[in-house]
Amino acid sequence: MIKSKGMMCVCGEIAEYATNLKFNNFNIDGWKCKSCSEIYYNPKRIEKILLLNRLKKMKDYLTLIQ
Repeated sequence: MIKSKGMMCVCGEIAEYATNLKFNNFNIDGWKCKSCSEIYYNPKRIEKILLLNRLKKMKDYLTLIQ
Protein backbone atom coordinates (compact mmCIF):
# COMPACT_ATOMS: atom_id res chain seq x y z
CA MET A 1 0.00 0.00 0.00
CA ILE A 2 1.39 3.41 -0.98
CA LYS A 3 0.95 6.23 1.53
CA SER A 4 0.93 9.74 0.11
CA LYS A 5 1.63 12.90 2.08
CA GLY A 6 -1.37 14.77 0.82
CA MET A 7 -5.08 15.26 0.80
CA MET A 8 -7.75 15.15 -1.87
CA CYS A 9 -8.33 18.51 -3.57
CA VAL A 10 -11.66 19.76 -4.91
CA CYS A 11 -10.34 19.28 -8.47
CA GLY A 12 -9.82 15.56 -7.79
CA GLU A 13 -6.02 15.62 -7.62
CA ILE A 14 -3.84 15.12 -4.54
CA ALA A 15 -2.72 18.30 -2.77
CA GLU A 16 0.81 17.88 -1.45
CA TYR A 17 2.03 18.92 1.98
CA ALA A 18 4.00 22.20 2.03
CA THR A 19 5.72 24.04 4.88
CA ASN A 20 6.30 27.45 3.30
CA LEU A 21 2.80 28.80 2.69
CA LYS A 22 2.10 32.49 3.41
CA PHE A 23 -0.99 33.68 5.30
CA ASN A 24 -1.20 37.25 6.69
CA ASN A 25 2.60 37.57 6.57
CA PHE A 26 3.09 34.32 8.52
CA ASN A 27 4.77 31.19 7.20
CA ILE A 28 2.62 28.18 8.00
CA ASP A 29 2.20 24.63 6.81
CA GLY A 30 -0.63 23.15 4.82
CA TRP A 31 -1.40 21.53 1.48
CA LYS A 32 -1.16 22.96 -2.03
CA CYS A 33 -2.54 21.41 -5.17
CA LYS A 34 -0.15 21.53 -8.12
CA SER A 35 -3.01 21.07 -10.55
CA CYS A 36 -5.33 23.97 -9.61
CA SER A 37 -3.17 25.89 -7.07
CA GLU A 38 -5.80 25.53 -4.34
CA ILE A 39 -4.30 25.99 -0.86
CA TYR A 40 -5.50 24.27 2.32
CA TYR A 41 -3.92 25.73 5.45
CA ASN A 42 -3.32 23.81 8.67
CA PRO A 43 -6.46 24.64 10.72
CA LYS A 44 -4.65 24.66 14.08
CA ARG A 45 -2.13 27.24 12.85
CA ILE A 46 -4.75 29.38 11.11
CA GLU A 47 -6.87 29.49 14.26
CA LYS A 48 -3.93 30.92 16.23
CA ILE A 49 -3.22 33.56 13.58
CA LEU A 50 -6.87 34.62 13.38
CA LEU A 51 -7.05 34.88 17.18
CA LEU A 52 -3.92 37.03 17.18
CA ASN A 53 -5.48 39.31 14.55
CA ARG A 54 -8.67 39.66 16.62
CA LEU A 55 -6.66 40.55 19.72
CA LYS A 56 -4.72 43.18 17.78
CA LYS A 57 -7.97 44.74 16.55
CA MET A 58 -9.40 44.66 20.07
CA LYS A 59 -6.29 46.39 21.40
CA ASP A 60 -6.66 49.15 18.77
CA TYR A 61 -10.35 49.52 19.60
CA LEU A 62 -9.66 49.79 23.34
CA THR A 63 -6.95 52.38 22.69
CA LEU A 64 -9.43 54.49 20.71
CA ILE A 65 -12.06 54.33 23.48
CA GLN A 66 -9.74 55.55 26.23
